[in-house]
Amino acid sequence: MKTKQMVLMSLNAALLTASAWIAVPLPFSMVPLSLQSFWIIFMALVFPLKTAMGSVGLYILLGCIGLPVFAKGQSGLSVLFGPSGGYLIGFIFAISMIYYVRTRWTNLQGYTVAAFLGGIGIVYLFGVTWLAFILNMTHLQAFMVGAIPFMAGDMIKVMLAAYLAYRMKSLSLRLHQTLS
Repeated sequence: MKTKQMVLMSLNAALLTASAWIAVPLPFSMVPLSLQSFWIIFMALVFPLKTAMGSVGLYILLGCIGLPVFAKGQSGLSVLFGPSGGYLIGFIFAISMIYYVRTRWTNLQGYTVAAFLGGIGIVYLFGVTWLAFILNMTHLQAFMVGAIPFMAGDMIKVMLAAYLAYRMKSLSLRLHQTLS
């Protein structure tokens, strides 16, 4: 692994932490509204797959060993095995899916589809499934409290991340060449 890649992974993990700390608790959901999904989508659209995956892996590792990197400054395995855990694990799979779709469709619409279906769709799939399991709810109940309240905000984050990443496409290409 190159030093540049390690630095970018650390920087992305730090920015992911900052985006997690910008969290608004919702009275009807155990999952807070945060900017994490924006940064996850943006990373997957701009950075090489290894860098983006390593950043999320580092972020989760730091949180699991006790650093307060998760939403609302939380940390520990209890967060990973709590109501938000499925969303955190979903980030890893979302990065892969977004990257895969983005490499096939390189226009702005492709970036947006990659971000929405690959990113938000995968995160919701893992998050809602885990939420239903942990809280002993039906999938419909978990979807109502773990996805519906976040959809409008996530659509805005998807469009913003896709637009910014597409506008930075030339920088992204240089990053890929430098880190390969």
